[in-house]
Formats: sequence, structure tokens, C-alpha cells
Amino acid sequence: MGRAVNYAPSTLSDAVQGKRLPTRAVTEAFVRACGGDPAVWGERWEQTVREISGLTAAVDEVSPRRRGTGLLREAALVLITAVVTATATWLVLADRGAPAAPIPSASPSAFTLPADGTDPATAGCGFGDTVLGEVQIKLGGSGSGMLELKYSARCQGGWARFYLNPNSTPVPVEVRVQASDGRASAFAYLAEGNTPVYTDLLHASGGGCLTASVVIRAANTAPLTGRTTCLAG
Repeated sequence: MGRAVNYAPSTLSDAVQGKRLPTRAVTEAFVRACGGDPAVWGERWEQTVREISGLTAAVDEVSPRRRGTGLLREAALVLITAVVTATATWLVLADRGAPAAPIPSASPSAFTLPADGTDPATAGCGFGDTVLGEVQIKLGGSGSGMLELKYSARCQGGWARFYLNPNSTPVPVEVRVQASDGRASAFAYLAEGNTPVYTDLLHASGGGCLTASVVIRAANTAPLTGRTTCLAG
């Protein structure tokens, strides 16, 4: 699904966790990947946001301390609206003969080295990972972000990760990790204060190194770029 709509698998997975409100772009991408109509669900997303605004006002009026619970319910409302129908559409397509993704067998004692293009989060590469290099980027005003080149000895590979510091204005970014032999993995997404953007896993085969880079396209300004040196794990 991630490759079909150019979103990180982790982003699509995060959209169905119920912890925060997915953006309209992510909702439409999820529906598009499942064969649904993004325009129809974009309108339903807008309608849900309007309903959420009313719910938020009601929660604040009753008790400001209940706002956190209300926001989780709001996120669940949007997720139920977009995900249920999109997933149902995917099931219909699968029933018509579309190939379904294989379900890997689970073994608590076995670990298979993940291949290039694997989501490092779902592969368990985040356990004991290290930051090989990082670059802080000023966005103007008080906004700033951090580009990281992360590496997992367990998975023998690395990935690029970008996140905004708190209170920074959301901006579209493209994050990229590239090996010294030219192989690369990149994803574009709207970076927000609580949503890091990261690439898939990439191995630095043959004793090579990895470079992380980011292009930030803030409104009314020239694109900002950041780049680490080529580093080996």
C-alpha cells in the first residue's frame, strides 16, 4: 500500500491506530490504495472534521481536563469513517482475485534479517538503534526540525528520520536515505510536531556508507535542505 500511494507503511499503519487524527491526504491515500473513491471520502473527512469541531467545543465547555479523552474519540471517529469502508473495498478486491499479502509466520526465537524497503518499525529495527549523524534545520521564526541518520546493528541497515520540534508549523518534507552505491529510499509527507517522517530500511552493503537528506518545502520560501555526511554503522 505504501508503494502504491508513495507513503511510508508506518504512516498508513499509524492512521488506523486511533491515537491521533490522520490528515485528509493520508485518509485519501489509504482509500486510494484500497480502490475506493478519494473524492467521496475527502468530503466525508471534511464533514467529520466539522462534527469534531462541535465535539471539541462541547468537551471544553463541560471540563477542560476531559479534552484529551475527547480528542482520542475524535480521532477514532475519523478513522472509523475512512478506514472501515476502505478496508472493506480491499477485501472485495482480494475476493475477486487480487493477490493478498502473505502473513509471515511468527517465532519468538527466530529473527530474519529484513530486506531493503522494509519498514524499520515493524521489523523491530528500533530496538537498540543508534543515531549515526544528525542535522538541525532552522525553519524561520521559532520553528526548527531535526534530521537523523539512524542505524540498527540488529537489522544491519539504516534509515533517515525527520521530525519537527514542538510548536513548529507543519511543513511538507521529503526524507531520503541513500547508500554509497546509489540505492535509495525516500518518502514525502507532511511533517507535524507529533509525527516524524522516516524512510524504509536500507542496507549499506559491501562496507559502504549511508547518507540522510531532507527537502523542506515551507510556504512562500525557497526549499530548505539538510544532509548528513556518508556514515557507516
